[in-house]
Amino acid sequence: MAQDRKIDRDKLGKIFKANSTQLREATFQQQETVPEINIVEEGEITLRQNQLKAVRFGDKVEVAGAEAREVLQQQETRPVFTTGDTTVSPEQLIPEVFVLPGQTESQDIRYYIFFTSALPLQYDFSQNAFLGSINFILLPESGGGHLPTIDPVFIEPASLEIGGISPGWIEIDHLNLPSSSIKLTATDNLKDSAELRLRTRLNPEGYITKVGVKSPLTIKARKKFAQGYGIQEVPVEVILKGIGNGSAEIRFSFEEGAGTLSEESFVLSNNETKTVYIRSQGDGPVKLAAFSTGFSSNLEGFQYDFPYTFLLFTLIGGLIGASVKYLKSDSKFSWKSFSGGVLVGLLAVGLWYVLGINILSISLDDVYNEGSVLLISAVGAWGVGLKWG
Repeated sequence: MAQDRKIDRDKLGKIFKANSTQLREATFQQQETVPEINIVEEGEITLRQNQLKAVRFGDKVEVAGAEAREVLQQQETRPVFTTGDTTVSPEQLIPEVFVLPGQTESQDIRYYIFFTSALPLQYDFSQNAFLGSINFILLPESGGGHLPTIDPVFIEPASLEIGGISPGWIEIDHLNLPSSSIKLTATDNLKDSAELRLRTRLNPEGYITKVGVKSPLTIKARKKFAQGYGIQEVPVEVILKGIGNGSAEIRFSFEEGAGTLSEESFVLSNNETKTVYIRSQGDGPVKLAAFSTGFSSNLEGFQYDFPYTFLLFTLIGGLIGASVKYLKSDSKFSWKSFSGGVLVGLLAVGLWYVLGINILSISLDDVYNEGSVLLISAVGAWGVGLKWG
C-alpha cells in the first residue's frame, strides 16, 4: 500500500528565488488533463509514492539563479542553449516543480521546466517576418534521466504580438535531451522585445516572459542633452544592417515629445548609415523610433532643456555690443537706444539659430556653441553691417 509522507516546502522549492505564501499544488492521475489544484498554506507538502505531484511556487518566470544553475551543471546531457552571453539568452525557469516520490526522499525524482530562446527574433527579408524559437527541457535534480517516460508536462504558448506560434502547444514526456521547440513568427512592427505567455495546467493564465527582438534597423543620438525651443539640433545616426542586397524606406515616429526632422523619410541600402537632425518644438524628454515596412528600430531617447545658457549668452553679447556702440559714439546715453541694441542682438541670434536666417554680414559655422551666440548677439547689438534692405 502506498505510504504518505511529508516534505518541507522550502526544501522542495529551493531553486526558486520567489516563494509565495500560498502555493498551488496538484496531484496528477494518469491520463488526467485537468488536475484538482489545492492551496498549500502550511509548511509541509504531502507526497504519495509513485503519484506525481506538481507544486507552483510563484507567478513569474525566473532567470535561472545559483541553485538552478547547480541543477543544470549536474546534468551531463545539458543542452547548449546559449552562445556564452547569458544576458542575451539566459536560461529561464517556470516556477513549478514536479515530484515523483519514491519510498524515501533520496529516491524522489524532481524535475523542472527550463527554457530559453537560442537567439532573439530576427528579421527574415525572404519571409518579411521576424523568426525565432524557444527551446524547452525538463531537467531533473537527480539521476531521474534514466526514466523511459514520465507523465507529460503540458505547455501552451500565446502572444498578442507574435502572431505565428508552431506548434500551438507541446507535451514533454521525457527528461533531458532532446529539447522541445516552438517556432515563433511575427509580421507586425516589433520593439526591442515581444511578450509571450506560457500556460500550464497549474497556471492556465500563463507566465509572462519577454523574447528579445533584433531589428536590422538601429538609431543612435549623438548627444543626450540639447537646448530646446528650436535653438539646438540633435544629430541622430540611422543604421541599416543585415538585409542582404536590399534597401528600405525609413520613416520616423515620436513616441514622446516632438520635433522637426531635417528629412521625414529616405531610402537606406544594406550597411548604410545616414544622419538626420532633429530640432525641438519645446523642452522636455523626446523618444524617437525609426521604422520601415515590417520592422522598427530601438527607441532612442534624449532631453531638450530650457535654453537658459542660450538666453544668458545672448543677453551678455547684447550688453557688450550695445556698450561698445555707446562708447564709440558721441551721442548722449539713452536707455531706449541701449535697450534697442540688446533687442536687436536677441533678434539676430533668434533668427540665426531658430529660423536659419542670417541678417548680419558675418559668416560662422552653423553648429551651436556659446561663443557664436555671444558674437552674433554682440554684432547685432552693435549694429555694424545690419542688412535693413
